[in-house]
Parts: sequence; C-alpha cells; structure tokens
Amino acid sequence: MNYREIERVELKIPLREITHDVPVDKAHVQTLAESIRKSGQLSPLLVWTQGNQIIDGFHRTEALRSVGTDVALCNLIECSTEEFRDARITSAVMHKGVSFARIVMWGREAFDATPWSARMGGAEAFHLDRSIQRPQGYRRALRLGFAHDELQELLGWVKQKSLIWGLKPEQIANILDLADITSPSLVPLVGPRHQAREEVLTRPMLRSIVSQIPDHSVQEALAQKAIAEKLNEAEVKRLVFTYANTQSREKRQSLLSTSWLEIEKPTPKLIIVSEEDRKRVEEDRRKASERFRIDMMASMLLDVARNLPELPIDSHPHLRPTVDKSISQLLVSISRYQQKDVNLITELEAQIEQLTAENRDLKKENELLNRNLTALRSAMGMARKLSDDESKLRRDN
Repeated sequence: MNYREIERVELKIPLREITHDVPVDKAHVQTLAESIRKSGQLSPLLVWTQGNQIIDGFHRTEALRSVGTDVALCNLIECSTEEFRDARITSAVMHKGVSFARIVMWGREAFDATPWSARMGGAEAFHLDRSIQRPQGYRRALRLGFAHDELQELLGWVKQKSLIWGLKPEQIANILDLADITSPSLVPLVGPRHQAREEVLTRPMLRSIVSQIPDHSVQEALAQKAIAEKLNEAEVKRLVFTYANTQSREKRQSLLSTSWLEIEKPTPKLIIVSEEDRKRVEEDRRKASERFRIDMMASMLLDVARNLPELPIDSHPHLRPTVDKSISQLLVSISRYQQKDVNLITELEAQIEQLTAENRDLKKENELLNRNLTALRSAMGMARKLSDDESKLRRDN
C-alpha cells in the first residue's frame, strides 16, 4: 500500500490530541515504558492526518502516557478513508496479542462501508470465497439479490482485503463468526497471557464459553469468573461444560458464586496402608475419569445432531417436513438419553432407516441427503461406543 507522507520529518504532537479506544496489551505497554524511560521514544507513531487518528503505535501511545510524556514523535500520513482502515488492520494482524478485538472492530467497519452490508454480514461475506464453490452457496447468494457481476465484485473485494490484511478469507470469517456469537463487552477483553495465571481472557477461553453458552449475560458472568480466578484454558473448558450440563438454576448460581478452583480442588492424599487400598483408590480415579469422558462424548453427540447440514429444499421440497421431523426426533432422543431414559441406538437406527428409504425413492442420488445420512451414521458410531462404555462402567461398578 502506498501512502503519501505529507511530512518527512518527525513532528511532535501533544498526546492530549491523540486519542483511541482500542485494547492494548498491558504487559507490552509496561515493557515499552521501561524502554522509553531509558532511551526515549525511538520509533514515531504513524498517524492519519484526519483528526490525528493512530494507524500504528497504540502501545507506544499508552507507554508515553504512563511515563508522563506530554508529546509524541509522529509521522503524519495522507491517505483515503479505505486506506486508513486497511492500514490499521494490517498493523493489528502483526500484534497477535490484541489482534482479535481490533480485527473485529475494523473488519466490521470496513465491510459496513460497502454496498453489500445490507444483505449479509461480514462473516458470511468472507465465508463466501469458499461457500460459493458449492451449488447451494451460489444459490443462496442469488436469493440474497446478488447478480452474477455483483457477486464477482464482492468476491474480488474479499480477496483484495484478504491480501492487504495478510489473512486468509476463512481466517477473517472465523474471527467475525466468533465475535457474532459473543457478548460485545467481552470482545475488548480478549488478549494474550504472558504467564500461566493471569487476569486475561484468551481467545480459546472465549471460544469455550460462547460455543456452549448463547446467553450474553451468562457469557459475561463466566468470563469474569475465569478472569478473576485466573483460570487456565482447560479449567475454563471444564467449568463451562459443568455449567451447561447443570439443570438446576440454584446449582448454576452456586457454581458462579463459588470458587471453581475450590470445587476442582484435588482430594487430599489418602494414606495408603495396603496394596489393596492403593488399587481401590486408583480404580476410583479411573472410573471418575471415565465418567467425565462419557459425559463429554454425550455432549459431542448432541453437537453432531445440532449441526447436521441443511437438507435439499430446492430440488426436493416434499422431503423437508419428513427430514425436519427426523432431526427434531433425533435431538429429543439424544437429550433424553442424557437423562438415561431412552435407548439412543434404537432411536438413531429408526432415523437412519427412514432417511435411507426416502433416498431410495429419489430418481437420482442426492448429495446433500447422503451427507445427512453420513452424519447420522457417524452419530450412530459414537452412540454405539457411548453405549459400550456405559455398559463397561456399570459392570465395573
């Protein structure tokens, strides 16, 4: 990207005239502040001429403020609004620790400025590069009102931004997807950890929370708990799983108000007085671990059912009621199975048999319906393994 520098010398601009509202890595700010105290500001800020808005140098700005400096050395850049946005995102990508919040903020801003934002979201636009290669993706784009030429223009914009920003379209889409299901107040909190126990919400921790908890207020409560207790990613994953699988409202409230580290606190070591006692303790631990693994598998199986591909409404509309009913029954069956009051394998076999019969009635093989059958058969395999593990655990007990 070519910028037109209006000043080739370093200018001093009062810090009070330079403002921003983007998240920074506090540890990095502290490191820069120590360097500035020793050697002064070595690298100028990159600033847009429109309102002295920062392109690059957010951490340096905060470091300068922390050491009590009144002015900052800056290079002023003359560029268009679109170039300004692109330059900010390109700079954000290089700062991995704080890139998530910045890419979300500026990526959305960049797409919202396009003529296509009224018809689709930013995440869907960046997914388009891949989804358009499938017939159903292309048909969906046409249903949204895109003419072929306009669709090619949008794809060109996506590829151009991907190239400038230094990220693949799918990477940008995944970042925006995650942000779309996240409480807005949590996005600025995402950052890196520089040590094992630190009051920071990492991106994997956020993903563990929002992928299972759709309610924004609960997302915020779990995130704040994870930050306050300095939980690691594995602990957050177990916390979220326990919360999502706790039915009682009172128990959920108790889970949020009680220290998770206390709940997960290891059982005090027992004094082993005999080989028989040692084996018994080891077996109890094995069974507890196996029970947790089985519960996790049941949860994964429910996710498989929830995320079955869309069915072929366009070419075979008469199948939609049958298949919708089938998937609904499957979801109910798995949910009931988690309460251990139905035979999941029998329910799955019935759904597979019904869909297979429908598929045989079609005049030609239908790819999407076959994909659903494949997904159901995969769920069947998981269910059989789950059933075997349950039986083995019961025998062991």
